Parts: sequence; structure tokens; C-alpha cells
Amino acid sequence: MKKLQVLFVALLLLLPLGFVPRASAQTPPFVGRIAGADRIGTAIALSQAAWPSPPVDAVLVARSDAFPDALAAGPLARQLNAPILLTDSTELLPVVANEIRRLLPERIYLLGGEAALSLGVENALKALAPDVERLSGASRYATAEAIADRTDGNVAAVASGENFPDALSANSLAPSDILLTQRNVLSFDARRLGPTTIVGGTAVIAPNLLVAPRLAGSNRYLTNLVILREVMARRSGQFQLFVATGENFPDALAAGSLTQPILLVNPAWTELPAELEAFLTENRARFNAVFIFGGTSAVPEATERLVAAALGVPAPGPDPDPDPGPDPQPGPGTPPATPSLLTAEAASTQIDLAWTDNSDDETSFQIQRSLGTAETFTALASTEADVTAYTDDDLDPETEYCYRARAVNNAGASAYTAMRCATTPAPPAAPAAPGSLVVTPTSSTQINLAWSDNSDDEDSFQIQRTVGAEGTFANLATTGANATTFTDDELDAETEYCYRLRAVNAAGPSAYTTAQCATTAAPPNPPAAPDQLEVIATGPTRISINWDDNADNETAFDVERAITEAGSFSLDTQTSANDTNTNDTRLEPSTEYCYRIRAINADTGSAYTPWYVRPHRRPRPSLRSRARWGPRRRRPAASTLSGATTASPSWGSRSSASSALLARLSASPRTAPGMTTSPTPTSKLTPSTATRSAPRTKQASPATATRPAPPPDPERRTPRPHRRRSPSRLRPPPR
Repeated sequence: MKKLQVLFVALLLLLPLGFVPRASAQTPPFVGRIAGADRIGTAIALSQAAWPSPPVDAVLVARSDAFPDALAAGPLARQLNAPILLTDSTELLPVVANEIRRLLPERIYLLGGEAALSLGVENALKALAPDVERLSGASRYATAEAIADRTDGNVAAVASGENFPDALSANSLAPSDILLTQRNVLSFDARRLGPTTIVGGTAVIAPNLLVAPRLAGSNRYLTNLVILREVMARRSGQFQLFVATGENFPDALAAGSLTQPILLVNPAWTELPAELEAFLTENRARFNAVFIFGGTSAVPEATERLVAAALGVPAPGPDPDPDPGPDPQPGPGTPPATPSLLTAEAASTQIDLAWTDNSDDETSFQIQRSLGTAETFTALASTEADVTAYTDDDLDPETEYCYRARAVNNAGASAYTAMRCATTPAPPAAPAAPGSLVVTPTSSTQINLAWSDNSDDEDSFQIQRTVGAEGTFANLATTGANATTFTDDELDAETEYCYRLRAVNAAGPSAYTTAQCATTAAPPNPPAAPDQLEVIATGPTRISINWDDNADNETAFDVERAITEAGSFSLDTQTSANDTNTNDTRLEPSTEYCYRIRAINADTGSAYTPWYVRPHRRPRPSLRSRARWGPRRRRPAASTLSGATTASPSWGSRSSASSALLARLSASPRTAPGMTTSPTPTSKLTPSTATRSAPRTKQASPATATRPAPPPDPERRTPRPHRRRSPSRLRPPPR
């Protein structure tokens, strides 16, 4: 297999694009295989063979897990003489970056939007070429149009964008554009078209959707055969025939960059369909080379031999004869000792062989392989002397392979080792797709996602988002394994966002969930703040709270209270909408309380009222209380009351100094010699009242009120009122 691939590369180097050497009808076509470890490696192998001498003008890069962008790019790649490389949609793989460095392109085209190739891929490519350009549209159909806009011609092939075979076959026609459409809805403007061919039957593109010639068969393989016959009729000369599986798209994605026909085969065929076999037999002189794309799991060796037989060439690949060939002719000397302890260890798509070298005169080791234990051995490889290991790769998964080895020198060959077998493991499986995606808007800037985790082997979940249902999905975030929720915040208000996600592990991603959309709420509409807050102490344990309602959309008012201005506020009560007053009755006497208020609604709350201070005023006593409490207190002069400079009035009592002054006035109607007197005022004495505080003023503090001390007990005994003295007794003596 390795020798065959080397021969293929050497031949392809002699077949530059656009030039195929002439061959006579008697020249049998070369049959070879081009394959990598996977679809990405196959594209790189084709690039290395077809573009061996860099630099190139351009390179096209497409995602590896979807077909539309790469297939639609075939005409542009042919026009630019540029290879098509594939990479992961979220990462520029190192092997792809290395191939681009080898090609030294002046320009790189990214095919598809950010959901197809992420910004991370784009930024990585910008480090590899002076000019990087993205060709994309809102959908696969729009991307195909964007690619077609960059080509020079107007000869179009129209194929279904919902499956790959017809679009892959359409590249054989070498049109200037490949446009994709839905079955019942034309996905592009037909007025832009020049000469056009519809590729595919009415099951994939509805009749009368477009008026143009149609190339179609009853299935994908017969449609492909109709196209190949059309190619032979339209074009002259010889061709290379590319053979790819018709059951999956990856291996042949990169083949669209070459102007050669593509034959689709079914890997399950045990014989070619009669129509296909007749076509290959009739046109064997038109093909000078046949290249199989992909490994033997994509196009089995049995299918390869069927194609080769129809073209009249020997079966390619290892000789199916159980005997690998004649033994080496004995020469002088002794054949080497037989190697021993052969082991075979399977890993992924390869099996590692190891053995013990028991001779010191071998010139090589010959290794043979059998499919299963039937012991139908064929030659596999020949190593150099002293080598004790070999790796057989590019194997089919879940398949048993058996091996034996022998040493060889000029004198002959040793006996074979005992047979050792190993079975390649099943390919790793992608995780099951998550389900039940629910998106819930929770505010004007946030949407919550929830889903069910249907797998137990995922490494992460990839979440994608688009603005609006018609937007292009782009990567949003990657969560850890077993996650089932995600919060997307910092969103725009009143905007529709759509989401989808998939599970990912080392084997690849699952399918995406069905996209789900939600619209963020309108921005908050807080109510206007109340003002004119006033608090009034109306009893020993009661304060009245009043304010102005400035809003028309509140649902309630929060009344918060603190004990003293230095205290912390907490919710005291909540009133209904449109209220402008409330009473606080859960209070302690003689305690200062501070209040603030805000309006609230379903969205949010307003600002709080400014602090408003109204010092408490002690209520004036009634006339009846005055009488019982006695006459108004007077503050005597300090010189009159020896030893008393101040007086602290209290409710219902008289200071001793005041009592002494009244007693002196009552006992002595005349003044001392040399002093003048004046009549005593005839007005009644009234009890004193509490000192009034300054008028209320707005301050940067909460509204406060001090609870009054309880009024004096009405039954408390007070001093007896003095009788009113006759004015005559207070007159001064005559001179």
C-alpha cells in the first residue's frame, strides 16, 4: 500500500492541473489510492500531490463536518488554481496550518460564516497569509451565491443543498458556478443565471422550479453516471477518473478543485451495475489514471478491483495469492535464524507488531498479513535488517488481522514465526445529542438556557447563538461535561436571540439541538420617586407618615424605618398603590425614629425620598390642665435668688426660688426704703409650656420624630393658686 501511494504521488506530479498526457487505447490506466488518516488528511494528501511546488496564489479553507461550502467552492478553486483544505469549525488544526505554511499562499479564503469557521480560525489564518477574506452568507444557499459572485463565468449547475451527491457530481461538469437550492423554494435570484443545468431528479428539485435542462437518474449513482456521460460528450481528450464513496461526502470534498470527473460508488457493491460497467468499458481509452479517494473503509479493495477490471487493468493492491511470491534463491551460506515472540497490539486503526531478532546476518524481515484467521496471507512489508517493530495502519475498524514474519538473507529465508492476530477496536462514537432545550428570558438583558444531558461520555457542550431566527449561528460558549444550564447576559433589550448546542467528545460532536428562540424583556420602567415626606408624632407610641405620590405606575410603597439618624434602615411596612400616608404604631415612648420611602413596581424601585426632619413638638396643655398645674413660672433674677442661676422647668411643678419670690411679694406690700415699686400685673399667671424648636427644614437626613413624654397625671396634687391681691395693697407709699 505504501509503495502504491508513493507511485501515485510520483505520477500525479507528472500530471499538473490542466494538462493530461496523451495515451493510446492500449495504454492501461494507472490505478492508485489517495488517502489520509481522515477526511482532513485526505485533503492534505491531495494538496501535496497536486501542488508540489509552492508558492500558490490562494488557498480555500472549509469546515470538515459539512459539505455545502466546500462543494460550492469547486469552480472558484479551479479558477484560482487553489487547493481546498478542511479543518475543524472551531480550531485551525496544526496539520492544516503546516500545509498552508508549505503552500505559502498570497490569499486565504474562508468559506462560510462564523458558525462554519469561527473567529478563532480566522485569526489563526491571518498569521499565515497577508490577505484573508471570508466568503459567507446567512445560510448555505447564500454562501454558495457569495462564492459564485467571485467567479468569472456565468455557466451554472444547480443542485440540492440538502444532500451532497448531486452537488459532488455537478463538479464533474466543470461549471463556473455551483448554486444550491431547496426542493420547493428557489434559494437564489434566477435572473442572474446564464446557461444553467439542473443536477438531480424531481425528488430533490421540484419540477417547474426552474426552467433549464435537467441531468438526472433514478438514484444518486445513476444521476452520477448520466453526468459522466455528459462530460464525455461535451469534452474531448483524456481524463483522470476520481472514485469516491457515494454514501458519505468527506473524502471527495477537496476533489472539486480539479477539473476531472468524479465517479461515485457504493462500498457494498459486490459487482458493478451493468450500466456503469458498460460505461467504463466503453471509455477505458479516455482515462489514463484512476485515483481512489479515501481509505478502504470508504472504498473497499473489492470495489477498487471491480473498477479496475472494468477498465481492463490488473487488480491493484497486494497480490491476493496466499503465497506472497517465490522464496529468495538460496546462495552460499546459511539462512538466518527464525525470529520469535511476535506480538500484535491493536490501537485505533492500526496494529503494532514487534518480534525478537534471533539472527545477526539477516538483510531484511518479510511481514505477511491475513484478513482473519483463514491464513490467506499476502505480502505486507519488508523491513531493513535489525528492525524489530512495524506498524500496520489505515486499517478498518472492528476487523481481525493476522500476521507472521520471517528473516531473509542472501542464503535464503528462515521459517515464519507463529501467527499472531489482533482486532482493531470500534471507532470512538460521538456523544448523543442533548435534548429538550428551553430558553427563558429573565430580564431585559438576560436569557437562561436549560437542556437535558442525554450522554455520559461528552467532554463539553458547545453553545451557539444568533440574533434573530434568520441570523447566522456563531459560537457563544463551551461548558464542562454534565452541564445542563447556562446564563447568557449583557444582552440588548427587546431583542430576539436563538440558541442551539451540541455535545462534544474526542470522537467528534453530536448533532445540534433544535434551535430555540426567546426575546428579552423591555428595559425597566421604574416609578417616579415620592417626595414631600413629613412625619408627625401624634401620640406616645404613634407617628403619622405623609408624602406626595408622583408616580402613576407604582404597585406599592416601601416604608423603611431606622432608630435615630445613625441607625440602619429596614422595611417597616408596605402600603398599596396611590397611598400617601400611613401610621406607625409599633413604637417606644421618648424614642427618635427616622423614615424614608420609595415607590416600587414589578420592574424595580424608585429612588428613596430625601431625608426630611421635623422635630417633635410637645402638645400644649389644655386650659383645665393649666389651672391644675398652677400659674406660669417666672425665672427670677440671679441676684434675687442667691445660689440658683438656671431653672429647668418641668410639667406641673414650681421651683423653690419661684415660690420664695411669690412669698416675699405676698408678705411685704411695700418695698424697702429708697426703692420704687410698680403695680403687679393683673394678668393671670399661666403654666409654662415646652420650649418650641426651630421651624421644620429639609435636610439630608431621614424624617425624624421624637416621641413626647407622657403628660402628667391629672390627679397629681399641685400647689394651691394664690389669691389675687388688691392693687391698693401694692401701691407705693405716698411721698
